[in-house]
Amino acid sequence: MMNDLTLSQEEIEALLNRTEEEESGGNVSELVPELTKLLYAAMLAASSMLEVSLGVDVEIQSPVDASMAETTQSELVVTPVQCSGEGLEGQMHLILSVLSARQLVNLIRGMSSDATTLTETETATLAEVIEDMVGEFTNHLSSVTGKTISMEAGETFVLEEGEYGTIHEQISPCLQLAYPLRLGETPAIYLEHWVNTSLAEYLDEVTQAPPPKPGTAAPTAASAPTVEVKPADFGQLSPGAETAQRSNLDMLYDIPLEITVELGRTCRNVRDVLSLGSGSVLELEKVAGEPVDVVVNGKLLAKGEVVVIDENFGVRITEIVTQAERVRRLGG
Repeated sequence: MMNDLTLSQEEIEALLNRTEEEESGGNVSELVPELTKLLYAAMLAASSMLEVSLGVDVEIQSPVDASMAETTQSELVVTPVQCSGEGLEGQMHLILSVLSARQLVNLIRGMSSDATTLTETETATLAEVIEDMVGEFTNHLSSVTGKTISMEAGETFVLEEGEYGTIHEQISPCLQLAYPLRLGETPAIYLEHWVNTSLAEYLDEVTQAPPPKPGTAAPTAASAPTVEVKPADFGQLSPGAETAQRSNLDMLYDIPLEITVELGRTCRNVRDVLSLGSGSVLELEKVAGEPVDVVVNGKLLAKGEVVVIDENFGVRITEIVTQAERVRRLGG
């Protein structure tokens, strides 16, 4: 007869299973907290590029459990990122709900839309910004680990509602993080970050065994001769070095640049273009009094107002266009 202290076979198996999970950690972020810190630091670096693109303050907080992102039952915007390098072949994914992506697109394009879907143009605009973020993310990882790491963002696509479980099963990420993002004064959104096993193990390995610092000798075999390492002795820089740099810059001054002042643009079909004749009037999208665009070698540089100098037209520069404005114009 079994007393109250006797465990059933089911209870014994449950305890054994739980013990195995505790010994294995059950989660990569718990096993390798340094990896989570490394990824978060890289994402902080990437957020600086996001600030430039959006033109607002971006606050990215420490990663939380991915379930808090509440993306499992919503349409998703997914960007796969292929990772390669010295002994590395891995992959990660950056995931936003469509509603979160809408906040980003509204800021990028300077608009206010409540649409719950993204157009192809809006998706492409968002992909441009994410690609810039991936670039900064990669630069930080390469700098910290001392390894040459390459990350290439794939095509951003929209995943239909309810397909979260399907793609999660296909990708099987070993590490899932969710970064709370606050963009200016807008409500916080979540950016999910999935990392596969190959990338996680690679980054964990290079984090656990960082490269030797410059100026230190690498370990040698017992039979190898001892190498004496001394700090490099550099002489004082002479004023001639600055002069040489200055002269190199001066070499660029005579390169011609084509400057175009653009009054406005419009789009017409073939029938309208063929019907143009003397006296025809084309209506442009710019309103009267709106600044004209100053374009240098095909790139928007500034905005200004038209003036008359003697008998010639001229442009008075009123604004130098920021990088955020250039990204916004990419979205149309």
